[in-house]
Amino acid sequence: MVPSSILNAVISRRLVDSSCVRMLSGDGTTTPDLTVKGAQRVFGAVLVNVRVARKSVSAVGEAASAAKNLDEYQFMIYSLVPSIPDFNLSKMQPQKYCVAIIASFAKLMPLLQEVQQDGLLLALLYRVAGIQDPFKRAEL
Repeated sequence: MVPSSILNAVISRRLVDSSCVRMLSGDGTTTPDLTVKGAQRVFGAVLVNVRVARKSVSAVGEAASAAKNLDEYQFMIYSLVPSIPDFNLSKMQPQKYCVAIIASFAKLMPLLQEVQQDGLLLALLYRVAGIQDPFKRAEL
C-alpha cells in the first residue's frame, strides 16, 4: 500500500502541473544505466548500472524493463490528458493511471537506491583493495 503522503504529493505536484516529462533519462535496457530523474517531493533521483547490478540482483533487469514501460505509459497519458475537456468525466480515469504509475515508481525507488548503494560500495571496495573494477565501462 502506498502511503497517503506520497499520493497527496503526486496529486498536488504532478497532476496540477500539466507539463509532460519523462521520469527516466536512461532506461537500463537500451542504455547501460537506469537513470530516474526523480519527482519533487515524491521520490529522489537514482542511477543504477543495470549490467553490474544484475550480478548481485538478477531482478534488476526486469525492474528496469518495467520502469521503462511505465515511464512510456505515463508520458503518453500526460500527452493525452490536456486535450480532454475538463467537463468530460472520463478525463479522471487516465489521471488515476498516472497517479498509480508514479506511486509505483515511488515504491520502486527505495529498492533501486539500495541497489545503487551496493554498487557504490562494491566500487569503493575495489578501489580500497587496489583491484581494477572488472565491470567499469570504457571511457569515450
